[in-house]
Amino acid sequence: MALDPTLLIGLKALELYLDDMVIAGGWVPYLFAAHEQPSAEAVALKTRDLDIAVSRQVPEREKSIDQLLGEAGFTCEFRSLETPPVTAYVATHARDELEIEFITIAKGSGEGVHSVQSGLTAQELRYVDLLLANKWFLPLDVLSDGELEGRVWLPTPAAFIFHKGLVYKKRTDPLKREKDLYYIFYVLDGFRAWHRCPAVHSASPIPTREGALV
Repeated sequence: MALDPTLLIGLKALELYLDDMVIAGGWVPYLFAAHEQPSAEAVALKTRDLDIAVSRQVPEREKSIDQLLGEAGFTCEFRSLETPPVTAYVATHARDELEIEFITIAKGSGEGVHSVQSGLTAQELRYVDLLLANKWFLPLDVLSDGELEGRVWLPTPAAFIFHKGLVYKKRTDPLKREKDLYYIFYVLDGFRAWHRCPAVHSASPIPTREGALV
């Protein structure tokens, strides 16, 4: 199954920086499913929000992340009155909206907003280090029908589930709590073969359903 075209636009805009990022949130089980069992099941997992975990400082290359997203048609929106503010990048493709937000590791006792690169802020959140430290990569050439090269990083299922469990305890929004539980049980039930996989080094590709490495 080819990647969702709206998600593909976001990944294509960020292609230069994908090795510095780990996909978080609801697109993780979507990408697990798209890789393991190309079917309508993965499509049902789509969400409008693409959360991306990054370190507290992202080295700048030929162009900044803010510039690349702007050139790809994303509009930067401020979501808080803080200085620097929480930012989100929003674009619409074929009536489907994609909203990209960046999250990073919280330092100290509070959560705030941190400038991770020129023109780019990320929301400081607890437990983001868990996602950055425990990750698998997914080759993009097949899923993107050759439009993208390289790889996209995802949390390992264990890290994703553990992170959702920790975040769930702090949620105040009932809908978000329900989504956290859904994602936890979906990954636990949908990829049972992975339960038998040995611990995989963070530089490894995602195992197939049979447990072999791609």
